[in-house]
Amino acid sequence: MKKAKVAYNAKNVYSIDDEFFSKSGVKTLIVDLDNTLDSAYSVTPRKDAYLLKDRLEKLGIRFLVISNNTYKRVAPYCEKLGVEFLSSSRKHSKRRIAKWLKEKNVDIDSALFVGDQIFTDRIYVNKLKGRLILCEPLVKKDQFFTRFIRSLDTSIRSRWRKKGLLGENITSRKENSHVV
Repeated sequence: MKKAKVAYNAKNVYSIDDEFFSKSGVKTLIVDLDNTLDSAYSVTPRKDAYLLKDRLEKLGIRFLVISNNTYKRVAPYCEKLGVEFLSSSRKHSKRRIAKWLKEKNVDIDSALFVGDQIFTDRIYVNKLKGRLILCEPLVKKDQFFTRFIRSLDTSIRSRWRKKGLLGENITSRKENSHVV
């Protein structure tokens, strides 16, 4: 059997069933902001983000956000949502993220990471020896510097899907299937 490049894949973070979180033993969910939790252009969290936060709280799961974007972008969004965050995370390197997770007393073995990019999210999570849920981009519109990388990501994702390297597909929640 070929080794998967990511642990799991899902349509989006909102489609993941509560039962999956319970069975996986996750205590902390660490989610990328732009195009995973919301559009890179959203300054106010979407209703689904608040609902996800409430679902996780009921399950006793801590909710954190990590983003490569700037403090000016990330802070207002996460403060409105009421979650802790790391901005300007430099996902290509694990050093800053590992230090922040240690400060937050996050156990990597009981954490689950969620992201939408192979070239950033998968790389830093693998360096941390964590588990990643790779989601489809939430919206089609990307920031300028992400567009080129996204085309490479799409190509690689397609090949990995055919080879069975995208990890276990997580069943979707029916009530959140409307999220685009």
